[in-house]
Order: sequence, then C-alpha cells, then structure tokens
Amino acid sequence: MIFLNSLTLLSPKFIKDIIGIGAIDMINSSYGIYTNAMEDFTVTAVSGSNTFTISGAPFSIATLNIQAGGLLVNGKAISLQDATISGNTVTVPKLIPNLDTGDVVVATVIANPRTIDQGLDIQKTVDQNPIWNHYTDPIEIVSEQDLTTGSYVDFGSEIDMRTYNRLGVYVSYDNNNSTGSLIQVVGLDETGGTEFAIDGISSKTLTDEDQNIYYEFDKGTVPIVKVQGKSSTIGATPGDLTISINKIWRD
Repeated sequence: MIFLNSLTLLSPKFIKDIIGIGAIDMINSSYGIYTNAMEDFTVTAVSGSNTFTISGAPFSIATLNIQAGGLLVNGKAISLQDATISGNTVTVPKLIPNLDTGDVVVATVIANPRTIDQGLDIQKTVDQNPIWNHYTDPIEIVSEQDLTTGSYVDFGSEIDMRTYNRLGVYVSYDNNNSTGSLIQVVGLDETGGTEFAIDGISSKTLTDEDQNIYYEFDKGTVPIVKVQGKSSTIGATPGDLTISINKIWRD
C-alpha cells in the first residue's frame, strides 16, 4: 500500500509535475482539485484493462477536465493527458501494463464543483436581457387626427423616454390633397416642462400622397418627448395622421 498525505497530493509541485502546470490556472478559477486519496470520490479499477470508473463525486462528470488530471498506480505517476472519459469511465492509453486486481490507484482530477449546468449559467453564456433587446411594443397614440396649417401641434401626449434613447414612429398618412406636411419630435426637460429642439433630429417631410412610413428618432438622453405635425396647405378635407410609437434602447 502506498501512503500519500494531503500536502503531497495538493502541493503546487505535485500539480506541476504530475497533473500539469496548466491546471494551476484552472484551480485559481472556479475549478477545484479532487482525489480519491482524500475520499472525494471512489475509483474502481477495471482489472485487465486500462480503464477505471469514478463514482460518488461532488462534481458533475460533465465538468471534469480529465486531461488536466494525474494518476498514481502502485506509486508510479501516469499522465492523463491522452485520457478520455465516457460517462463515468476513464480510459488511459498510457496505462501499461493494464490494471490488475490489488493495484492501488490514486486519481487526482480537476473539476468544477458547481452543481448547475454551465450551459445554463447566464453569467457566463448568455445575457437574458441584452441592451439591444430593450424595446416596447408599438402603441397607437393618435387615430386620424387632422393636420392644420401654421405652427406645429401636438399629436398625442408627452412620451416618457427615460431608459430609452430612440423613438420609433409609425405614420399612416391620409393626404386629402394636403401639401407640405411635416412631423417632428421635440424634447422636454421634465413632464410639463419647456419644449426644446433636439440637436441632430430634423423634421420629416411627408409626400403629397397617402403613405405608411416608419421613422426612428435618436433623442439622446432627453427624458420626455412629443410628436408634432403640421401642413403648409390643406384641401377641402384636411389630411390626417394615425401614429403609433415604440421605445428603443440601441447603442
């Protein structure tokens, strides 16, 4: 029987010489070092073969980096760099001769002790609420509101745009012989506050015919906005707008 104490098994020299220097970086991360010599798990040698099984482990076998492990058979160090694992069975090509009844097998392996499936670890694999996914569904703010001449008038009420930086505007325009129809988005410093033109946002000119069109306005950090419209001239029946909006955050 070969006796190995915990200091020998877990020492940096043992890790470097027997397991491999690359394992040290893994141990310094979220992985841990385990050995059946410390009763972390049970090793069962398959007599007459170059395989052994692992059972009772405190880690998921799926997280096991077997190539970073090391093996002692009757005190002889054997690398696991070419080893493979299927289920809980480890095959060691460098294990020559094959294992025999009575062999003392000490396996030391590197594994992630967490019980969760790393494929479902949203901290590492997927952002479930990415920035590009911050948006609202379109909602109608006005329906067939008439255009007027002169100054811009509000189409819909104030829109709270905090936590969003772009306003999507869906316009259904019923022309009715109106000409020079425009829409714009203005900013407010607070609810019911002063209106400001937003630098970089220009008014949009509608064609002199019926149309459905989408505009997107980058309003920056302005907290409140309004949609406004007007026409240069209107026919016997004023042109009208039906408008829906959605809010978007986009880099």
